[in-house]
Amino acid sequence: MDRKIRFGVFGCTRGQSHMKNGILAGGELVAICDKQEKILKSAQSKDFFPKDAAIYTDFDKFIEHDMDCVVLCNYFHEHAEYAITAMRKGKHVLSETTAGSSFYYCTELCQAVEETGMKYMLGENYPYTRPNMEIKRVYDSGTLGRVLYGEGEYVHPSPGKPGPLMPELNHWRRWLPRTYYATHALGPLLYMTGLHPKEVTGFVIPAPDFRQAKYTTDIAGIIITKTETGAIFRTPGCAGFAPHGSWYRLGCM
Repeated sequence: MDRKIRFGVFGCTRGQSHMKNGILAGGELVAICDKQEKILKSAQSKDFFPKDAAIYTDFDKFIEHDMDCVVLCNYFHEHAEYAITAMRKGKHVLSETTAGSSFYYCTELCQAVEETGMKYMLGENYPYTRPNMEIKRVYDSGTLGRVLYGEGEYVHPSPGKPGPLMPELNHWRRWLPRTYYATHALGPLLYMTGLHPKEVTGFVIPAPDFRQAKYTTDIAGIIITKTETGAIFRTPGCAGFAPHGSWYRLGCM
């Protein structure tokens, strides 16, 4: 391409890091969109923000803007429907979190990619930490042998009262099943080994007292993933018990 890639960002809280990184990577930020004007003003105040970038509070108007691609940083469970709309408007899509909240939306998303010819990418970032990239390098070298078993954890407790992570009582973090937020726990294991899920089963860990006090969901979910080679991975989704952290293990021979 003989010009800069023109991109827009939908969702301007977490989206501000994608604005900056896109510009640093050589892209041209041409439009942003968020329903909260105070969030838009926060983005505009940053040193990297282009003075001529368009500002929108309405996604339908934003997606008509002349741009090549869109970075979706909106609410976790709503990405698929916006991605489908964007691709049908001729925009490539980078989804910052989960691709879809159900098999229905994931199927619709795949069909939209095939129908439109647009590029779609899930921007799952946890595989690309330095330790996880190093494990992948070592595993790819053959030093560890063949993986038989893997464990991955993503533990993210959040305060019960409204705050930056949960600004309202009906925020998705309060009701989304823990098993739906599986990418940070499972993604690095698949990245390190290059394997794909073949069979998946799981169950949730009920916590009625915790649920009544803070959330409408359970405290964790245990997910067992069997790969095409027969390797077994165990992950807890996005667990809500303390302390915060993540770790990964490969059992090889």
